[in-house]
Amino acid sequence: AAWKHGWSQSGWNPRVLSRKDAQKLDNYEKVMDSIHKLNWPKNKEAEHLILRYLRYFAMAAVEGEYITEYDTLPMEMSAEKYANKPPNNGDVTTFLNQVPGLLSGSS
Repeated sequence: AAWKHGWSQSGWNPRVLSRKDAQKLDNYEKVMDSIHKLNWPKNKEAEHLILRYLRYFAMAAVEGEYITEYDTLPMEMSAEKYANKPPNNGDVTTFLNQVPGLLSGSS
């Protein structure tokens, strides 16, 4: 609730994306087939990695411009200043080095 509240207070319209959002992409099945051909082990760690990739497909499917981790808050990032204006001409951009807590891009 803190994540949604924080982004809403900064003027954003946050929403939680799911696998169903990713499935809206035309090439979803092809991507999943390719991932399964990698023969990753069937365990929670592999499923977690797959879900990390799927969130980017979900973002593209809903034509999002920004995606964050659940623990990333918009301390100085108002929608008025940044919405509809992703940096780097919409090229995929991460704002943290290790885990992309905040990522922007346009499909």
